[in-house]
Amino acid sequence: LLVMANAQLAELVKARGPNLHINAACAGTTAAIALAQDWMRAGRCRRVVVISADNPSSEHLMGWVGIGFLALGAASIKPEVAEAALPFDKRRNGMLLGAGAVGMVLELETICIERPARPLAM
Repeated sequence: LLVMANAQLAELVKARGPNLHINAACAGTTAAIALAQDWMRAGRCRRVVVISADNPSSEHLMGWVGIGFLALGAASIKPEVAEAALPFDKRRNGMLLGAGAVGMVLELETICIERPARPLAM
């Protein structure tokens, strides 16, 4: 059931090749990028679309996820965002949980140059 959205998107954009859902918590996006790189180096793919999203702070998940971070002492307990959101400050006291998403197209440098396009990173 988890890969149904992947399959529907692949069908919509007429993508071919491997189609996979990775569930690795906070490391999911990094794992997907590493797998995409492995596939391209092995010749399985010339281009890979990586889409990742998570919302541990949703109404239904915050009670479960938040309590874990609180138990570890990793979540801020400050009631005001201005007091809690201090990631590089000596006064920091934990992290804030929130939602995030990213989408990227990874492709071989040769494919990028053939289009022609300017790579954003290499």
